Formats: sequence, structure tokens, C-alpha cells
Amino acid sequence: MSHVPSAPRPDFQTATDRPVPTRIFTGWPKSHVILVAILLLALSGCASGPKLAVEPVSQRTFAPVSQVQTLTEAPSTPYTVIAKIHAEASAGTSPAQVVSALLVKAGALGANAVILHDESRTLPPQIQYSPSGGNYQNLPAQTIPIYEGIAIHAQRLPH
Repeated sequence: MSHVPSAPRPDFQTATDRPVPTRIFTGWPKSHVILVAILLLALSGCASGPKLAVEPVSQRTFAPVSQVQTLTEAPSTPYTVIAKIHAEASAGTSPAQVVSALLVKAGALGANAVILHDESRTLPPQIQYSPSGGNYQNLPAQTIPIYEGIAIHAQRLPH
């Protein structure tokens, strides 16, 4: 006697022991589904953000700070060095995005200022061959944003 499989149920993709639902997010309001999609897109954009390396210097801890001032040199008032922070991103990333990530990290460590040094490098223009089109393409010079910051907690900062 041969066994004939029954037709799959319309609400499932397969007729296995563990059926797989064909509809996801059933019962969710459309606005929630759209919000989840937007959040996933936003998070995927953050995946290639600036890379940060933190080297703690002080054993002292400070409460997190939401606003961190950037300085080009050490202040004349007393301060405590909290950490050294290296921030770097791929060519084409906005320098402001890299500096912002560095300042957020410094603030989380309790720094109210960062002595910031721009160590960005510029790649020369290049000529790239496109095998699919059989032609060459001129690529402009690109900057790799690299910043070194010394996260500090100062008693008073210059205005």
C-alpha cells in the first residue's frame, strides 16, 4: 500500500512535523511593523561606524557627562586624565561622526573635556579598472578620519 502525502495546510509553508508559519508579525499594527523595519535599517547603518579603542589611565571614576567640550591643548586649571581614546573609521566617513563617537565615549567615562588631535590621513587619487565595463574610473583622493583624544575631567573649563 503506498502512502500519499496530504496536501499542505494553507497557513503553513511545509507539511513537516514542525510547520513553519507563512505570516510573520500577524496581529501587529502596521505602524509597529514599519517602526521595526526602520529600526533595523538604522542599526544596519551603524554597523560600519567608527572603531574606538580606550586605554584607561586613571583609577578614579566620575559620573557620566552628557556634554563634552573639545580642546586643542591642556587647560591651565587642574584636571585628571581619565583615558586615552583612539577613534578611526573607513575612508568616506564624516570626520564629525568620528569625533562625535569619541566624545560620547569620553562622556560615558565621566570626562567633561577631550584634548583632541586630528591624525587623519589622505589617500591619493587612484585609477580603478572595471572588468565588467572594460574601462577605467578615476577615484578622487579620500580621507581616513583618525582622531586621538585624551579624556579629562577638569575642575573648570575655558569658555
